[in-house]
Amino acid sequence: MTRRVAAPCLVLLAACGGGVGPSRGVDLGQPFQLAVGETVAVDEGALSLTFVGVVSDSRCPIDAVCIVAGDALLQLRVRQQARSTQLIELTSPSRPRGRADGYEIEALSLLPAPRASVPIPPNAYVAGLVVRRP
Repeated sequence: MTRRVAAPCLVLLAACGGGVGPSRGVDLGQPFQLAVGETVAVDEGALSLTFVGVVSDSRCPIDAVCIVAGDALLQLRVRQQARSTQLIELTSPSRPRGRADGYEIEALSLLPAPRASVPIPPNAYVAGLVVRRP
């Protein structure tokens, strides 16, 4: 019975990144992808960035014809080593850049692309991002 309990626990820990800090590091100026709930360390750990989720998504579905392209509102949690946590929102593609603690964060992409009759589960989003020093 121990084996049955232990295996699901290990799967949950792996899926959640163990719940301890960033799961990987990324370099300044290098594009990367971040899934909802995932955290990365940026600039050798000086900054951590978590993709909280998509607050709203009005992008034009790929299987529809739209007059306006629409936007998605992404929410990110930014934490610098010795400072408090800050939430920022980026509107992609119309206002994809935001600033936090001396860094510029830009949304480059958001997947999956919407479809007219298929809702996107909140945890299915993956953002393409880049962090720079202005």
